[in-house]
Amino acid sequence: MLDYSGLVAVLALSAYAFFRWLGFAKEERKISDLVRFGAGVAVCAAILMAYQWACFGNPILPAQSYMPPANFTDQGYRGFSFPSLDLLVQTAFSMRYGLFVSAPILLLAFFAPAWLGKKSRLLEKREIYFILAFVLSFFVFCAANQYGRMQFNTGVRHIVPVVPFLFLFAANTLLKMPKIVAVLLGIFATYWSWCLVMYRDVEQGFGIFESLKHITFEGFQLPWLMTLERMGFVQNASPIPLFLLCGVMIWTLWSVGAKRQNAEF
Repeated sequence: MLDYSGLVAVLALSAYAFFRWLGFAKEERKISDLVRFGAGVAVCAAILMAYQWACFGNPILPAQSYMPPANFTDQGYRGFSFPSLDLLVQTAFSMRYGLFVSAPILLLAFFAPAWLGKKSRLLEKREIYFILAFVLSFFVFCAANQYGRMQFNTGVRHIVPVVPFLFLFAANTLLKMPKIVAVLLGIFATYWSWCLVMYRDVEQGFGIFESLKHITFEGFQLPWLMTLERMGFVQNASPIPLFLLCGVMIWTLWSVGAKRQNAEF
């Protein structure tokens, strides 16, 4: 809502909403449905324009129009140029901010027969076309945004909005695998993501793989707990007791919820 990359989402969702509306029977089509959708888009656009106006003095021009010269502002329109193939590849597979390196489980989305096949398909063709259009459009947008090259010290950021949509494709693949294989992949993906959360220095060495190396060989970490330790508020603090406490709390909540559900039946 506060970034112009939202235009990609608006275009994709608007096209999806319109074709879904066309798919209704004639007696079920209501112009008011499209009007309500348009009103929702207009509210978001108004908030974005008000934010730009209040912060930068113009409701239309993006913030990059006013920023002082920095890396890549000389390319295209203040850093936004024609899509670059190398940036597209890096957005997907860079060791420091590549989407599929940050979340390798999303590579399952490339197994097209799982979500294109007619048998046990979880998504209708309309949804498949929408996801493909949105994901491809967002990758092209990120390949044109030259500031994406500055993600080397922060990790994956700009392309994150496509993750839930790609996971729908990946989920189709997981569901068609033997259960034990899918479970093992889920554990692997969870551990991978957990390592990235606990160790975020992707600028050095092997980038994203550094987090796996440090967590695997040095043990679990909690960034906020390490910060408190470095500031002198705690000493030799281990995250293991906190993990155990959280496990007990989660088990307790699940147990209470299960008992209440059984009591209702």
